[in-house]
Amino acid sequence: MPSKRTLPWLRKTFAGSMKRFVPSKTDVRAIGVVVERVESKLVALAEGVMSFRDGVRAEMADLEQRLSARISALEEAVRKNSEDLRTLRVEVAELRLRFDQRELRLEDLERRVSEVEKRVSGVG
Repeated sequence: MPSKRTLPWLRKTFAGSMKRFVPSKTDVRAIGVVVERVESKLVALAEGVMSFRDGVRAEMADLEQRLSARISALEEAVRKNSEDLRTLRVEVAELRLRFDQRELRLEDLERRVSEVEKRVSGVG
């Protein structure tokens, strides 16, 4: 007989008739069949879950590989672009220096032309 602690719902369902309940061989076989069906369904479910898990793992591994390749390509592009930016900064600095030097020479030429124009206009 089941203990009062383990199956309170069963005790409430059958109240006082629990003492008289004795399953027949047919009942035991029927319960055995049901248990076997449930067990086979649980095995199938477990196999399905494991198959699903393996599929998800394979997809994740493939995704990780593809993303790693893309990240590596992006990292290489960033390194190359950073190098190009450093080169361009140096070139821009050199161009600014050359521009400033030409601007100074132009100012000097304008000053000299102005002096020559003053002399020429004063002579004539």
